[in-house]
Amino acid sequence: MKHIFLITLVICVCFAQEITFPQIKFTPSEKRINTQSFGFKLAFTVSMNGRRMGQKRQEYRQISTKEELILATDKNYVTKVKAKYRNAQVTGTNGRLQRMPISGKEYLITAQNGNVDATYPNGRKPYLPQEIQLVGMDYHTLGKDNAFSNIFAGNTFAAGKVLEIPTPAVKALLGENLSVKSMTCTVKETRVVNDKPCLILDATADISIPMGKFVMDCKLSGEMAVRLDTSEVISSTLLGPITLDSQVATPQGNAHVKGQGTAGISIGITFDGLLGCIDAMQNNPKADHVSLSLKVQRLVKHKDSKLLPKDAYAKIFLQHAKSENPRVRAFIARSINSVEHQPEFVEIITQYLQDEEKEIAKGAAYSCSRSKDLLQPQVKEILRKLYEEEEKQAKPDRTFLNWLGRCLK
Repeated sequence: MKHIFLITLVICVCFAQEITFPQIKFTPSEKRINTQSFGFKLAFTVSMNGRRMGQKRQEYRQISTKEELILATDKNYVTKVKAKYRNAQVTGTNGRLQRMPISGKEYLITAQNGNVDATYPNGRKPYLPQEIQLVGMDYHTLGKDNAFSNIFAGNTFAAGKVLEIPTPAVKALLGENLSVKSMTCTVKETRVVNDKPCLILDATADISIPMGKFVMDCKLSGEMAVRLDTSEVISSTLLGPITLDSQVATPQGNAHVKGQGTAGISIGITFDGLLGCIDAMQNNPKADHVSLSLKVQRLVKHKDSKLLPKDAYAKIFLQHAKSENPRVRAFIARSINSVEHQPEFVEIITQYLQDEEKEIAKGAAYSCSRSKDLLQPQVKEILRKLYEEEEKQAKPDRTFLNWLGRCLK
């Protein structure tokens, strides 16, 4: 099952009368971090042939953290991803921790003809069959239309609207191995979650989860955040009571197991990489464009970048270069020298050097000092004027002058 737990800073934004989701659009090169978890606590009695044998307790928690890099998309879904499981473990009643076979391992995962294929980065097949099984369960929607996301893509919603979620959509969200009685979601508000604009839903789910020979009935509720541009749930925690009432035939006779407890399923995605930097500049007032520009340099040099098209990061900059948010423009101005040069960059830098926000002009000068491709004649003329103007200031910015001077040598 896919379950993700996330503690996150949440910033509220205004909810208009209605909000319309665009068509789903994933971006190759988007880097994400998932921390997934599912757990329950259960107290139960066992009766054999009508005779009570005693009471027992059981606890279970499954948690994993993985880094994901989207490598390829097709239409409205992801078709190839690189996943590195930082850890994947199970904890039982006795508190004993057991590492799963995928823990600490890295995979290239590709959707082919409706099936999920997983290899190690060197192209070799996983050594253990359990690895293929676990990765396949984790990425069962890869390369397919996501039935849950399709509810939102291209549609309009107003606060208070109640959605009846069909069974295929619930399984796409929570896992294929459960049985669904019902799930409803009520539209609540819009909010920025994990640096992404989201629609917030109040959700309730009545589901059954198989656990070995037994089945747990769960009535869960909680809040979910659906990302606007991809229509995927990126944050959710569903909690609630569980009941167990099953009969199993054993060699000793009929065993009746009855109990109750609590369970939780959590889903969430945080974002890293270039898109994460841009979103942070848009939505996190504490984000610093200088430190994030250094992060871009490390990102471009990382071995994962070799798996992407050369212009993957450049396309993201081109998409956001004319942002109305000056913090985003300052970040791009400072970082644009780090990615694959595009002819359009010269026009962008020309505009940035003449921006009223000095931090944007300074960032553009810094990029020019590090990229000869940007030093076209019209750009050098603007740099020369900026140098002369800054020199005349009562307290000139020496760092700015230094970058401008390097460009004019």
